[in-house]
Amino acid sequence: HATFESRAPESFDQCLEGHVPELCLVAVGGGTPLGWAALGLASDRSVYAGVAEESVYVAPSHFRRGVGRSLLAALISQSEEHGYWTLQAGIFPENAASIALHRAPGLRSARAAPLHRPHGLRADGRTVARCAVPGAAQPADRH
Repeated sequence: HATFESRAPESFDQCLEGHVPELCLVAVGGGTPLGWAALGLASDRSVYAGVAEESVYVAPSHFRRGVGRSLLAALISQSEEHGYWTLQAGIFPENAASIALHRAPGLRSARAAPLHRPHGLRADGRTVARCAVPGAAQPADRH
């Protein structure tokens, strides 16, 4: 369940479409990509200029080694430097590792909602969010 997309992009440029290029991070070890994290715009509307959809992927060979945690921490820090105040991610409920990864730096379940899977299937999913506005309350954790 690494993506909601039904097929892989055909090029790196296509992969970057819809993402914020300066907030696409790659973890590399020994010359090999271990994982990546990226921000995508949540909306084209100007009122959502500081809201982004985040994605994190870690190669299975590097699960539970801190790669995802490091990528997400760097993405959060750099996103705040670029003026993003809310990050959100949609996660399938059976992806316990991703849910745990996102809870560690303060992202909280904002709502459960139907998520569309490839081939038209739907399942309940979880949206996690983090609000970085100084003094602002984090979204309530609703399981």
